[in-house]
Amino acid sequence: MAKKKIIVTTSVAVIVWAVLVTAGFYYTGFKPAAQYMTYVGALTTGLTVITGKRLWQKRKEFNGK
Repeated sequence: MAKKKIIVTTSVAVIVWAVLVTAGFYYTGFKPAAQYMTYVGALTTGLTVITGKRLWQKRKEFNGK
């Protein structure tokens, strides 16, 4: 069985981030003890890492141009 690569583009990452942040906001409306700022901070860190990786890969050394 061949391994299938999962490709996460920056656009997909931003959409998933926005959906998860919105879902977390609604969740804290029902569970006020939930740590929303910690949750959003972790999601934002993940988005920053994905975006930074994608931008770093666009350098000349990586794309052969």
